[in-house]
Amino acid sequence: MEYKLSLGYGAIAKTNHRINNLYEGYQKEIIIKAIPMLQFGLGPLRISGNGLTLSFLGDREKALYLNLGRNGDRYLGQNMEARLDSWFLGLGIKFQQLNFLISKDMQKRSRGQRMYLSYMQMYLPETHHQLIHTFGIEHFDKTYAEYFYGIRESEVRADRPLYHPSAYFQLTTSLIYNYNGFENWQLTQGLVIKKISDQVSKSPTMKKTDFDFSFIFGPSWVFK
Repeated sequence: MEYKLSLGYGAIAKTNHRINNLYEGYQKEIIIKAIPMLQFGLGPLRISGNGLTLSFLGDREKALYLNLGRNGDRYLGQNMEARLDSWFLGLGIKFQQLNFLISKDMQKRSRGQRMYLSYMQMYLPETHHQLIHTFGIEHFDKTYAEYFYGIRESEVRADRPLYHPSAYFQLTTSLIYNYNGFENWQLTQGLVIKKISDQVSKSPTMKKTDFDFSFIFGPSWVFK
């Protein structure tokens, strides 16, 4: 049975588009958080930054799979109910470089649904160098949008009007670079860019901006 394991610790730096987010560490223009760098695989089971994935009815090139992962944009405004991220459980299908996943909030916080379609291409320009480019489009239903970006009647005040967003699409692209020229160490750097929907940017809890940027950096030890 195929086995893979790498462990490490890194950091993610992300632009902050929320206004007056009272969660600890969420007030700065750039939010920096420590993150585990974990890659584990055993047969059809995978654990990574995308969560836990169990593949069935296929192989590495094409398969149906179940995925359990975190999703959501946590926010706490003054005199507002907290918006919390949740575990989303989904069913997906992979066919070569194409991937489609539909998932639902299992903790019933947002009660929302997310769909994600992506295309991934891997490049190996030289020995020890790996470049992974992904382009995708996400769809979030109205329930998800209302929970994370809406303003309820009980939360309205002079500078925070009532707001009911609709379902929306979001374009994403990422570029991940891995260097494994050391005996067991691997160095990962990544850039993720998302086009923020008008339904999101018009929320009174959001700064008026068009793009979201995230940068990931970290080393990991590859067990061989």
